[in-house]
Amino acid sequence: MGLLSVLIGSLRDSLVLQIIAAFGALLAHPAAQAIYNLYFHPLSKFPGPKLCAASRLPFIYCLLTGKLTQREREFHKKYGDFLRLAPDEVSFASEEAWADIYTYRPGHKRALRDKAYYIAPNNQADNLITTSDEKFHARVRGLISNSFTEDSLRS
Repeated sequence: MGLLSVLIGSLRDSLVLQIIAAFGALLAHPAAQAIYNLYFHPLSKFPGPKLCAASRLPFIYCLLTGKLTQREREFHKKYGDFLRLAPDEVSFASEEAWADIYTYRPGHKRALRDKAYYIAPNNQADNLITTSDEKFHARVRGLISNSFTEDSLRS
């Protein structure tokens, strides 16, 4: 305990050591989070750029500069049909994945829609695309589904 009490005492007395300790504490969390995202996160086995897997900052930068889809295409060429775009996001670029993810399967619940992404523009009424209400979606889809059958689209 003697060494620890000496360190704490010198930390109390020195403003420079307090500032260094504060910066060290501020840097420790993002560093630990990046290590977790790279090696221990459930999505860590997916291929993709390591910087994108460690932090969401590259994703946000590409999004704000308008180059997200371009970079995503480049990544898919380099890493294949599926890759990790961010610590908590995986991108798929195949028709089979689209069908597996978005097709309704009997006995399974419909995927929940996040209201942050599905909002009608300019306070307009909900529609088939923007609604998060399952009953409304089923009713409207049932009304227009005949218009999109293969026979209807061919005629």
